[in-house]
Amino acid sequence: MLAQVTPRYPPDISGVGDYSALLSACFREKGAPFATLVTSVAGDHTAQFEGVHYLAPQDAEALANGLDQYDRVLLHFSGYGYARRGLCHWLVDGLAQWKAGAPERRLVTVFHEVYATGPIWRSSFWTAGPQKRIAKDLARLSDAGFMTSEGGRDQLARLVPDLQAELLPVFSNMGEPDAPPPLSDRSSRAIVFGGRGRREKVYAELAQTGDAVARSLRQAGVTEIIDIGPKVKLPEQIAGCPVRVLGPLSADEVSTALSDARIGLIDYPGHVFTKSGIAAAYFAHRLAVVNTSHVGGFPTDLKDGEQVLRLETFARSACALQEIADAGHTWYRPHSLDVTVDRFLTCLT
Repeated sequence: MLAQVTPRYPPDISGVGDYSALLSACFREKGAPFATLVTSVAGDHTAQFEGVHYLAPQDAEALANGLDQYDRVLLHFSGYGYARRGLCHWLVDGLAQWKAGAPERRLVTVFHEVYATGPIWRSSFWTAGPQKRIAKDLARLSDAGFMTSEGGRDQLARLVPDLQAELLPVFSNMGEPDAPPPLSDRSSRAIVFGGRGRREKVYAELAQTGDAVARSLRQAGVTEIIDIGPKVKLPEQIAGCPVRVLGPLSADEVSTALSDARIGLIDYPGHVFTKSGIAAAYFAHRLAVVNTSHVGGFPTDLKDGEQVLRLETFARSACALQEIADAGHTWYRPHSLDVTVDRFLTCLT
């Protein structure tokens, strides 16, 4: 019997939770239903979901007991989802207890994150060591692993060189249209979508680039920027375009908006770009994706000027946006939701 362990689940707002929910639905469609065990309770869970079970948070015994009837488990690992400051030792203990219960039990771990670090004045500097030990212990418990970014895969390889973790970028949490229209058939819009912090960084970078980005947006036929997400303080106009605020929307409404835009603007470090659900949604909807972050390099198969654009590349010269949008969409397809579920099923069984 199959189960997945996740720190969050809808209606909680969480990228990993949405990822888990979409997996569950797709598994059922393929005739392979599996249970979902949610280990960190937050928000209102009065709504009932088939096959979803909420466990006592941060309780190794509850996790081991909850998993006792299952022999194949998919773990979604992101330390900060399971415990404050990522110190989820109880998760390792619970999974170790479960796995010791029968020799045929199999654990497959999706490492959405491995460990965090930072400058000495941040707590992540002091907790990096324990977080590394937790990730190492989980990797050693795992029979197979997947990484959602090259940056994370490099971290994991340094900790556990003998675990062959496969790189598997995340799929879109906002739908995957069968045939996204060409950019010429869409409204003259760019989209800024996501959480507050990421969107604020996009607007800060746009404000600093001045006329160069404004010119490139005009050349792309963009006359309006659409903002989707929690409320932030925004200018009425930036980079020569008025900003229209739509606020938080449902996944279907976001998908409709993305299908009618030409450019998707995001600020996300390049070395972990493939674990961004926002970027995945842009690629799935065949937008030209422009990343305003200056941090990190893109993975080897995702190249600036080919499948994606750095802001400075976009600002420097006219770009063949349709070709870039098409190449980004082609890059996305091998790790769509359907393909991801097939790969997990193969690995679990």
